[in-house]
Amino acid sequence: MIKLVSIGREMDYVVLTVEFDFQGEYYSLTDRVKVDTLLGMSKEDIVDAIKKRVARERMNLAEDDIKELLGDLIGVDLEAV
Repeated sequence: MIKLVSIGREMDYVVLTVEFDFQGEYYSLTDRVKVDTLLGMSKEDIVDAIKKRVARERMNLAEDDIKELLGDLIGVDLEAV
């Protein structure tokens, strides 16, 4: 789930607040975009940019779990496992 929950302004920036879920938990992020940049984007481009930002946030949240899960496989002959 990715949901745009608010749109605000701060000087010449548009401030977007987005909620998303990851592994059963809900998180929120805030992104600031220059007005000129935002107005030059299509709605599809904006949605794509939000999805990419959430994907990066989810990866950051998962990084430690991934390292823990796969860390003992580094340098191991996987055919022998």
